[in-house]
Amino acid sequence: MSPSASRWHQSLAGMLISRLSSARANGYTINQAVDVQLSEQTTGIPDVLIVRAGVSSERRLYLADDLAAAIEIESPTSGANDRRLKPIPYADYKIPYYWRIELEPELIAVVHRLEDGAYVEVSRGPRIDVTEPFPFSVDLADLIDPDA
Repeated sequence: MSPSASRWHQSLAGMLISRLSSARANGYTINQAVDVQLSEQTTGIPDVLIVRAGVSSERRLYLADDLAAAIEIESPTSGANDRRLKPIPYADYKIPYYWRIELEPELIAVVHRLEDGAYVEVSRGPRIDVTEPFPFSVDLADLIDPDA
């Protein structure tokens, strides 16, 4: 069994969801830690999901085609998986964007875009500044609650 996420991880996820929800374009939905069925035998559970417009609310989970971006927030126990393992099935099932937020040793975001079946790093730093799947910009330091 995996340990539960840290309070900083959960706090940052909540703040990111709030900011993404405020910035999202019409039709996109922001959600947290929901199953994504990648295949009959494979599911993923991104920390934060940017979901495309028009997804049925009848299903309890999402399909890979439903996602515009999968976002993972690293914790000490998930770092290797978030960096090396999780991007592989997300790319295989054509999720257009993969963001990884590293909490330690410094707070940075690494944004990847799917190109020719593999993720290519498009930005890395203490700020997320993207135009797709919709315009969004935030300093990661602004997502940290010092009381969390």
